Amino acid sequence: MKNRIPDTDHHEPKREDIAALAYKIWEKQGHPDGLAVKHWNLATNQLRAKRLAELNRVARTENKIRNSNRLPVMRGTIGD
Repeated sequence: MKNRIPDTDHHEPKREDIAALAYKIWEKQGHPDGLAVKHWNLATNQLRAKRLAELNRVARTENKIRNSNRLPVMRGTIGD
């Protein structure tokens, strides 16, 4: 299996997910006025960080599986 570089555009948060999280942040902060962009950016960054953590977890798991399937190098066998 080849190492894969994630397609960052493919993993961008969905607009609906950003809006829902931004709304939750707005509610949690007491419904302040004038902070919509700040809440949107916070939500976007949180969702990106969550997705990156998921991708890293998957990559670590794939590496463990790949490494566990390798045969050990035998030393001191017959014919050496």
